[in-house]
Amino acid sequence: MIDCDTGVDDAGALMMACASDRLDILAVTTVSGNVSLEHTHPNTLNVLKLFGREDIPVAKGADRPLVRPPFRASLVHGGNGIQGYRFPENTTKAETSLPAAAYMAKVLEEREEPVTIVALGPMTNVAILLLSRPDLKGKIARIVFMGVSYQDGNPAPLGTFNVMVDPEAFRICLESGVDFYACPLDTLRGACVTRAQTEEIRRMKSPAADFIYRTEFAPRVISKEDLDRINANSGEETHSREDLEKFNETDRFALLDQGTMAFVIAPELFTWKKYYCRVECQGSFMNGFTYVDKRNYYRKTEEEKNLWFVETVSTEGFARLYLSLLKQYEDR
Repeated sequence: MIDCDTGVDDAGALMMACASDRLDILAVTTVSGNVSLEHTHPNTLNVLKLFGREDIPVAKGADRPLVRPPFRASLVHGGNGIQGYRFPENTTKAETSLPAAAYMAKVLEEREEPVTIVALGPMTNVAILLLSRPDLKGKIARIVFMGVSYQDGNPAPLGTFNVMVDPEAFRICLESGVDFYACPLDTLRGACVTRAQTEEIRRMKSPAADFIYRTEFAPRVISKEDLDRINANSGEETHSREDLEKFNETDRFALLDQGTMAFVIAPELFTWKKYYCRVECQGSFMNGFTYVDKRNYYRKTEEEKNLWFVETVSTEGFARLYLSLLKQYEDR
């Protein structure tokens, strides 16, 4: 089951999941995060239709964190979460009547084998599931989460967005006893594609590739000609030569949610190790920051350690996987 706050990055991760023959996607649930639920939910339904998977049930989840006001990333993802991209129409074909946590519980009850939950946004829905149905913990094989930081955070030095939005929910999941795998920013900076590879994506012939390029990569790439045209159309220099130099000094683009999905699809591209982790939920300066005890300062036993920390990724392997999955849509 995939829990997400779609978002440009979530859309890319869903693209990968829908194209992979290694996954059996039982449900997708939506949560408030990158932008409000009024956008993340229809975005999810629409991109699943675009990727040819309207057969996957989609359940609407929490519209706010457990105990605190929402915290958005609209400046990164655009007001609607997908850089202003508009679908011809909104689909509701795959929408379920049950809310997210209840639908997750239904799936777990009906399955004989334990199910992996992939959490690409704030963990509010997963926490509600664990609080409301603790009897189903044994049916969860593991939780794979995009977030946590050892020494590389965003938008704070040691805080990652998906934790900072709802740290109480993260703590509930972390301390639940369910196997918890974190794909941290420290590692996912290496789950990236090059500028040249984005050009390869631009040349792909499919609606899926066009959507991915326009929402994920076009906002990150700007040429001298584009810069001149933008400034000419606006009647003033809205973007400077310094902006162009800043854009063009980056030759690699990290794909965070996509890197997390790659871990689920192709774990052979990664390494991971178990540690003890705590999260700050009440501080004013470090609220939502995670502390991963790599030096075992707290002298925790292996049984007491609560977090599998994904430590390395094959950059080349990730890029090959990502491009190969996106290219599959040309044959559909």
